[in-house]
Amino acid sequence: MYSLDLVEYAAEKGEKLTSSVIGVPDRQVTFFRQGDLDAWVLLGVAFVVLLFIDLVVLRKFFPKDLTMRQAVVFTLMWVGCAGVFNCYILLRFGEAAMYQWMSAYVLEWLLSFDNLFVFHTIFETYHTPGYLRHKPLFVGILGAVFFRLAFLFIGEYLLHVLYLAHVIFGAILIWTGVKCAWDE
Repeated sequence: MYSLDLVEYAAEKGEKLTSSVIGVPDRQVTFFRQGDLDAWVLLGVAFVVLLFIDLVVLRKFFPKDLTMRQAVVFTLMWVGCAGVFNCYILLRFGEAAMYQWMSAYVLEWLLSFDNLFVFHTIFETYHTPGYLRHKPLFVGILGAVFFRLAFLFIGEYLLHVLYLAHVIFGAILIWTGVKCAWDE
């Protein structure tokens, strides 16, 4: 029933031949483990508090356009908040988790730069005044966070319960890569 190579591979690894070894979905999906509840609560509370600080406190003291100096100070403040949370990750989950979280944070930070250029181009094209820019930026960022989380959860769920999802997602990646290479 199973390939001999797969049985030999499992024997070499000292593993039982289970559905996870042969690539069949395990049908168990756990997004939030009970042991990580405190970390998720802390992240949620920190997110709400920092959102309140950004929307209420900082907007009250700085209602006009930011200067370059203020923008740099605020950016360093937000990066500092991420650093503090990363220290919590180090203390709670260890060094490997800290490096993973820091790598993901830096990657997200770098990937967000292309959004800045898109927003800048749109605002310059339509001559949007500075005082009208905060709302679409804020709604766009919240929408991006919401949809990114939704698609991550949906994709993770599909990968766990539907083996065909691996094939479909793989085919999409291959098609996209071929199309990008062909267009150039």
